[in-house]
Formats: sequence, C-alpha cells, structure tokens
Amino acid sequence: MTSTLDDILSVAPGITDRNEAVREQRHRYRVRMLSAISISYLIDCLLLSLFFAAGTVPVQVPALYGLAGLGHVLILSFLHWVGVSDRVRSSQMTEWQMIYAIAVQLFFVVWAPSIATYFLSIIFIIFGFGALRISLRSAVIMWAMAIVATGAVLVIFRGERVGVAHPSAFESVVILSSFALVLLRCILLGYYASQLRIRMFKKNVNLAEEIAERKCMEAELERHHLHLEELVAQRTRALSIAKEAAETANRAKNTFLATMSHELLTPLSGIMGITELMKRNAADATTQNQLLKMGDAQNRLLHVINGILQHSKLEAGRLTLECNAFSLSSILKWVSSHLHPLADEKEIALAVADLSGWDGVEFFGDSARIGQIVSEFAANAIKFTERGGSVKVACEVVEVPGDAVLCRFAVSDNGIGISPEKLDRVFNSFEQVDGSFSRAYGGLGLGLAICKQLAELMGGKVGAVSKPGVGSTFWFTVRLLKDSSTASARSSAQKQS
Repeated sequence: MTSTLDDILSVAPGITDRNEAVREQRHRYRVRMLSAISISYLIDCLLLSLFFAAGTVPVQVPALYGLAGLGHVLILSFLHWVGVSDRVRSSQMTEWQMIYAIAVQLFFVVWAPSIATYFLSIIFIIFGFGALRISLRSAVIMWAMAIVATGAVLVIFRGERVGVAHPSAFESVVILSSFALVLLRCILLGYYASQLRIRMFKKNVNLAEEIAERKCMEAELERHHLHLEELVAQRTRALSIAKEAAETANRAKNTFLATMSHELLTPLSGIMGITELMKRNAADATTQNQLLKMGDAQNRLLHVINGILQHSKLEAGRLTLECNAFSLSSILKWVSSHLHPLADEKEIALAVADLSGWDGVEFFGDSARIGQIVSEFAANAIKFTERGGSVKVACEVVEVPGDAVLCRFAVSDNGIGISPEKLDRVFNSFEQVDGSFSRAYGGLGLGLAICKQLAELMGGKVGAVSKPGVGSTFWFTVRLLKDSSTASARSSAQKQS
C-alpha cells in the first residue's frame, strides 16, 4: 500500500526527468505500485464479501471499503499527475499512505466490531510493510500513535478495553481463512519487494561496473596522456638538437661564405687593377674592346661576391648600419646617375622623383643602404622591362610625431610582370622568377632578399604589386630621423613664400 518508486529511483545518481528512458521507467513503476495497491484493496473487499456471505457484516462494509481503496488509488494517482510525488521525499509519501490506510481500518473497527480483529491485523500488516519504507524512529512514533488511537476508538465507541473481538465459530473459520489469505498477500508483497531489491541490486552492480569501466578508461587516458607527454618531450629534445645542428650548419655556411668571399675578393681586386692598367695601355681598338668586356665580367663577379658576403653578414647578424646626415634628393640623384647609362642602353625612359623641396632638411640614417635598395629595385625594373619601356622612381615622406619621418620609396615599370603565385616568393633568398637553367635573365636571386633584410633593419618593410604583361611596383619604407632646426627653417621659408 505504500509508494516505493522514489526509493528505487533515488539509488541511481544522475537521473533527471528530462531523460525519456527514465520517465518511461518511472511510469512503469507507478503503474505497478498502483496495481499492487488496487489488488490489495480488492483482496480485502473479497474477504469482506465472505464475511457478508456469512452474515457477519452488512453489504455496506465491503462496498465502502472498496470505495476507500478507490479513493486511495485516485488520490495517489492525482499526486503523481501533478508532480507532488516528485517534489517530496518518498518517506513522506509512505507516511501519508500509512495514515490514510490506518484511518480506514480504524473506521471499520468502529463500524464492524464483529470483525475488528481482521482490521487490526491489517493495521499490523501496514506497519510491518511501512516500517521497511520509513525510518525506525518514524515507524515507532506512528506505531505508538496507532496503538493510542486504536485503544481510544475501542474505549470510546465500544466501551471495552483494548483487545480482540470474540467471533462465533463460523466467524473464526472465516477469520483464519482471511489470515491465510493475508499471509499469502504478505508473501506476494514480500516477493514483489524482493524483486524490486534484486532490480536495485542489479542496477547498483551495473552502475558499479560502469564506474569501474570509467575508472579503467580514465587510467588508460592518463597512461596515454603520460605517453603523449613523453613523446612531446622526446620530440622537443629532438627538435632542439635538430635546431642546434641547423644553426651550427648555418653558422658554418655563413662563415664559409664570408671566408670564401674575402678570399675571392683579394685576387679579384688584383685582376681588376691589372685589367684597368691594360686598358690604359691598349694600343688597338680590338684589345680595348676585349678588356672592356673583361672589366664588365669582373664587375658582375664582384657584384655577386659582394652580395654573398653581405647576405652572410645579414644571416649572421654582423651587419651594422651607419647613421650619417644626408638629403633625400642626393640619394635619388646618385641612383639616376648610376642607372641612366643602363636605361639608355635599352632605350628605357627612367624618371626619378624631384625632391628638391626637401633639400633644406637633413635626415639621419644609412644613406648608402637606402641607395642600395632603390638602386636594386630600379636595376631589376630596367632588367625586366622590354626595350622602349619606362621606369619610374617615386618617394613619399610622411611625418610622424617627434623628430622621425617615414619614407616610402616605390619603383614602377611596365615590364613583363610577375604571376601572383611567384610574387610571394621573390623576396626569398636564392629565389628567381625564372629558376630554369635556360632563363633569359641572369642573377643569383639574393638582391631582393638582401633589400628586405636591410629595410627591416631600418624599421621598415618591403612589398610588391604586379600583374603579368602590365608591369610591377616594388616599394619599401624606412624610418629616418630629421634635423628639427633645418625642418623649422624649411617650414618658415614655405610660409614666407
């Protein structure tokens, strides 16, 4: 007659009402519980019907007892439907049902005194079953209250001491039969309770197995984690060793290149000096022409050696920048005078920006490195522009707060252009647009890489925009210091003008 659903569900931690499977399981247990209560009241009604058949009780007794059982089932169903049973403890539901059932039995003890023993036995069964569902303290308190209430009912309504009735012989047979049926009902209820406990035990076993399996998985994950950490540590050590070896090899390479460049420069300088003397003393035009070609080859070789030497210094971090005073127009004039013969040879129009407006301002920086970058960009533009094309050198000065300025140099041409997939690699070391052995344009592929490193050393950056068949624009920026006194004088002169 008591609810066991919440006790069964309470042993499964982590179950929520949102879980559909749990809701279905809860519904099944409620149906079984209500069925057990209904069957219990039905058995009582059948036994009371036997008493009615024996003439011991009127027909109203089994009828009203059935209505009381129906009320018990309906009230409990309503509490389940509105969710009260989910919000209160299972012991509270059990106590409520025990109070209801005991009140029903006491009512019939008064109304049908001839079979009061039967109803008192049912009270005993209620406490015997209910004590399994509530705490011992609550069971003892309710048991004492039931004894007091039963005694009070017998004294007040029957005028006798607490005890059992003295039915007739036929009634004794019926009562013994009813006790046998009650015992059978207790056995069935005990079997039902044992099945519930077995199910609970199996669920606990399954839960314990799941917990053990999770612990095994956690231990396995921990082992994998430790193994991964060990692998990471090993690979980190291997990478450190490989990095150190690569750095050692790179230092050895740079040292070798620097040494070889110096060793090559020494005899090359002597050869170039002798060639220059021979050109001065050449008697005929043929010898003079041959010596000129020899001088050009020597200059190209000198340019290659200087490029390798400078690249090795940049890679090793041994290249130092100078800081001298200069004007921007002097750099572009030097570039123009240096590259005009090369441009005139290919009939290319070389246009250099006019920066005479900045002649009154002195800037501080490494003018030689700036001129080297501009010259490299312009020389490449002339080299990759077809005969009759044009090359333009521009410069833009952006003043920033303080005594610094940001200079942006750009070299534009209408040459062959560069495809987008190759444009991203032109500033890499030893990278060329045409890397084949039969390429039409020579070069070692170090010029643009050196320009990028020099620009970054001077606080700037490089970039390029190109379209095949249309032309290219290579630019770079550098940060320079300006003389505040000359800049103020220039500003005053501009205001007066």
